[in-house]
Amino acid sequence: MAASLNDRPPTPVPNPVVVARQRAALLAAIVQVAGEEGWERTTVRAVVSRAGLSRRTVYELFDDKEACFLAAADALLDEVAQLTRGAHAAAGGGRDGISAALAALLDFCARDPAAARVYLVETAIADPDRWHAHVDLMADRLRCALAGMRDEVPDHTGAMAVGGVYTVARSRVLAGRA
Repeated sequence: MAASLNDRPPTPVPNPVVVARQRAALLAAIVQVAGEEGWERTTVRAVVSRAGLSRRTVYELFDDKEACFLAAADALLDEVAQLTRGAHAAAGGGRDGISAALAALLDFCARDPAAARVYLVETAIADPDRWHAHVDLMADRLRCALAGMRDEVPDHTGAMAVGGVYTVARSRVLAGRA
C-alpha cells in the first residue's frame, strides 16, 4: 500500500522562543564581528561561528548578510537613541540633561567598543541613508533641548553639535580609545 500525504510526519513549527534566541545570537555575533573586522570584511562564516549557529539558520531568519547587519544596526541606533533620551530626561533636561545624554553615549562606547564601532562607523558604510536619518533625529532632539534653554536656536545648531560629537567619538573608536 502506498503512503499517503497524511502519513508524513508534520513539519515542525519553529519555536518562537528558539527563533528569538537564534536571532539575538546572530545580531550579537554580527555586531562583534563587524566591530572587529569592519562591515566590508564581515563574512557569514565568521558570524555563524561566533553565534554557534548554522548558515541555514542565518538564511531562515534573514534574506542575506546585509539584512542581518542592518537589523543589528537598527537595534543599536534605537538603543543609543533610548539611552540618550532616558539620560536627558532623568537629569531633568537643560544643560544637565544634555551632559547626561552625552555621558550615556560615551558610556555606551566604552562599555562595548565593537558595538560603538558598528554604531559610529560601520552603519554609515553599510547604509549611509540610515545613518544620516539617525544623525538628523539626534540633531533635532538636541536642537529642541537647546531651544528650551534659549529663546532662539538656529536650525543647524543641533546638527553641528551632534556632528562634532560623532566625529570625535568615531575618531576615538577607530583609534581604539573608546
